[in-house]
Amino acid sequence: MLRSLKSSWWVSAFLLAACHPSDLPEADAPSAIDTLEQGVLFPPPPPPSGNILDSTTFLGSVALPGSVQTSFTTALQHYSFAINVAAGSSAKLEVTHLGSSMGLDTGLFVYGPKDASGSYGTTVRAQDDDAGYGQLSKVASATFAQGGEYLVVVSSGGGAGKRFRLQLDCLSGDCEPVDPSVSLGSRPVSSSLQATLSAANAACGTSTACYGELRGYSFPWSHSTPASLDKVAEAVSLTEQSNALFGVRLVNTTYTQFAQTRLLSRLSSLHPGLGQEYSNGSEAVQVTGWHYSREMWPDACMVWEMYVIYFPESRGVLVFEQDYARDC
Repeated sequence: MLRSLKSSWWVSAFLLAACHPSDLPEADAPSAIDTLEQGVLFPPPPPPSGNILDSTTFLGSVALPGSVQTSFTTALQHYSFAINVAAGSSAKLEVTHLGSSMGLDTGLFVYGPKDASGSYGTTVRAQDDDAGYGQLSKVASATFAQGGEYLVVVSSGGGAGKRFRLQLDCLSGDCEPVDPSVSLGSRPVSSSLQATLSAANAACGTSTACYGELRGYSFPWSHSTPASLDKVAEAVSLTEQSNALFGVRLVNTTYTQFAQTRLLSRLSSLHPGLGQEYSNGSEAVQVTGWHYSREMWPDACMVWEMYVIYFPESRGVLVFEQDYARDC
């Protein structure tokens, strides 16, 4: 939307704190983020569940500092990303000109922190319409008084086919909580899954048409909460040797989304086995990876993709690589 049709204003928690506690209803108490930049562009509608996540398309976690880039696929869409924030830290959240399509109009919202039931609630903790470049959104500074996991939502009312890049920067404090490292050890891959892979590779005909590889890992863990997918991916990147690692890191996602949007159709016989290999039957399997392509022949590219399929409760890690040729 054009600036002339909208306005944005700041609400600071220190102003609210100046009031006597008895003057504020509980619902109006200062939020976990002490500075709110508010806008009016296409917030996700509050769902009956009371968890705003259910009104968004969740695309996984993003590190802080860090960035993610993706594209809208429909006219009105709400993409959400989880961030883990340490108490007392401040951060800048921005849909950047670099990496975003020209003429894109976005909205930016922050909800949370996530409670014990897994809900982010429906209270907007920070939001902006177009304080960034053109009609892109930016929250210049948000201070998180309470640590935990927050949900960042990027929306657009007319962004179909347009890409955007969300950049998260730490302004002060440690921002992301300390995340212990992971030390990987080899773990066998079941003979049944290996046999399915061999049959799929044979059906591909040649290694340039498509080719898959599988390797398994596990790791010891003594902490009360599971290791993060980002730390598992970091350990994989230090262990594996793949051309995919020369490319871009893909957004963290669920196994279901991976199987629907990333797994080659010619290797689809590996589903659902990939998501069940080390599963305890109830855990939420997480996936991330890398993508790299290079022109190898006139008008033809070779693509290398390596995926980390992580079983957080079982501490199992399945590394799946798919290579294939396509038109450049």
